[in-house]
Amino acid sequence: MAKTLKEFQTEFAQIKKDTHAVVEDYDEIENNIGAILEQMTEAFKVLGARIGELRAQGQTGNDLAGYMADREVASYAQELQRRRDTGKKTAAAGVALYTTKIKGLRKRLRTLREAIEGEISAREKKNSSKMLGLNQSVKEMKPLLDDVKAYFRNDEFLQVANYPEPIPAKQFDNVYEDLLTEQLNKTAKQVKKDEKLEAAKQRLNDKVLGNAERKAAGFVLALRKQNKLAGTAQKLKDINGLTRAKTIGGQAYQGLVAVVEPYEKIMASKSIKAMLAHSPDEPRIAASTKKLFDYKDRAKDDLDELNARSLAQ
Repeated sequence: MAKTLKEFQTEFAQIKKDTHAVVEDYDEIENNIGAILEQMTEAFKVLGARIGELRAQGQTGNDLAGYMADREVASYAQELQRRRDTGKKTAAAGVALYTTKIKGLRKRLRTLREAIEGEISAREKKNSSKMLGLNQSVKEMKPLLDDVKAYFRNDEFLQVANYPEPIPAKQFDNVYEDLLTEQLNKTAKQVKKDEKLEAAKQRLNDKVLGNAERKAAGFVLALRKQNKLAGTAQKLKDINGLTRAKTIGGQAYQGLVAVVEPYEKIMASKSIKAMLAHSPDEPRIAASTKKLFDYKDRAKDDLDELNARSLAQ
């Protein structure tokens, strides 16, 4: 059955509207799935650490059931089950969206293009088209056809057309079992190593590292101030002032060391280096930690100068 120009225009407008909605829905589902997987990974680490504690106390067991009498383990297991169920529901929504809308949009746009092409061809072939007053519709359909063809290259439509098949809901069961097996098979040494790595990652957090920079800068300024005061006391032959400046300056340097040394150990760790090698945050972290190390180097020079001051000079 022939379709009118208005019907084609209405379908095209709806396809564009549905494409935009699909992009928003799919992105939300993908973001939620990523967040759930990350949450499960971190939660299993906490569960593994607790199981490690129980094993250190003499408890044994090769499966989760052997530790469920512990209140903390039971709580962690319940939370992980909840996250697995949420993940499965989210993944199922992604599959439904892909099956019912994403594939459908591709087909709808192809069908629309073919329908317009067919209608134009049919109308142009009719000897009576001029008499029926259809020429004007054909003229208007051709620009619409050009717009439809161009939409195949539209950024949003290309995004939809290139979406990979979503992960199935059962994948969350597989992830759950794999992560659980990993934690149950960990030795106490591995658990301890994971805890240290996690603590190191927290120190490299943008906010925590920024606070460390500000603290270090404050200790550097305090040390320089005391060095300057010591210089004045030295000229005035003020032994009490010189002693006080050295004491406070030394405390400032020790405060700086307490801030910087953990980062020296972290950045020397092979595990951290391997992690940062694949992280987009590596340039930021490298720049910030270098600033901390430079603070310490310069502060050591200031401390040496401060300690060298005496009234005998």
